[in-house]
Amino acid sequence: FMPGLKAFTAAVFGGIGNLAGAMVGGVLLGLIEAIGAGYMGHAWMHIRHPDYDQCRQITEYVASEPAFGYAYRVHTIDNSDDNRLPPTPGYALTVVARLDATPDLQIDNDRLADIQNNIGLYTPPTVSVIVQNAALYKVSVATTVKGVPGYSSAQVEGAVTSAITTYLNPNTWDWSSTIRVNEVEYAIRNATYNGVPVVAYVESVEITPIATNYNHISPQAVNAFSGTWASNVLTVAVVAPVALPELDETYTTYVAIKETGGDYKVYEVTGVDTGQFTVAGTHANGSVGGFWAPLGRVYKDGVGGKKDFEMNDPAPLVLCDTASVSVTVN
Repeated sequence: FMPGLKAFTAAVFGGIGNLAGAMVGGVLLGLIEAIGAGYMGHAWMHIRHPDYDQCRQITEYVASEPAFGYAYRVHTIDNSDDNRLPPTPGYALTVVARLDATPDLQIDNDRLADIQNNIGLYTPPTVSVIVQNAALYKVSVATTVKGVPGYSSAQVEGAVTSAITTYLNPNTWDWSSTIRVNEVEYAIRNATYNGVPVVAYVESVEITPIATNYNHISPQAVNAFSGTWASNVLTVAVVAPVALPELDETYTTYVAIKETGGDYKVYEVTGVDTGQFTVAGTHANGSVGGFWAPLGRVYKDGVGGKKDFEMNDPAPLVLCDTASVSVTVN
């Protein structure tokens, strides 16, 4: 479409039916485009209208703009990509992350605002783009493998650990909201020592969320709560219209809870009742308050794709460090 439009514009510049004029018109159009980009920045060429692949254009603009060089990873989605986003027409979410993202290495609020304001300069008024740090899910992986004869358990363990941490890496994660066991198994089966495969087969893989960073997640996911600890069980009161965590015999549900003055901790949901849910943990009795957010769910044996971990965030990054990997070699 765009090449045809430019060709027509060049012909109009040079005069319809005038070949030489059209050539001159093409040169003029190129000069105007180049000079205009120099004065206005290249964003105007990328972000035209929400119907013109809005998300790709916004991502390309942020990723290619030298002023935003601190944003190593950039991803944009809208509510046509994921129904967890607000249904507002023209709404888009851009998430960014630094190189080697960790919960302690966030892009500060001033820089996030700078990106958002610059996007706003070049998008139509019908487009509303929210910019925030990518949610970072930290997980642990426990696996049991059969090693290839001739290699020590330490060699196999080191190769498998490297394969897992390379795959579950925020610098390369594909923004999928599901960690699939079969893909982790594939990475493990292809683990190598000095370039040679050392895993005969994979017996089991377990994925468990152990931490997350909700400092910059969208407000729709984080909810204030009041609750009571009694006999190491916390009962969390949920105020409508906030949805209760889903709980089903086919999967294990996790939430992140941050008590006032503390850090987010991951809990397994043990029960759901009218207007409340419960989690278990070691804690003194008493009333508490703070914030909670749905984290995701892990399917149980034989159901829903071999214990896949479905994360609540629509565009997360994933981290599994060496300390979070447990390898048993048979």
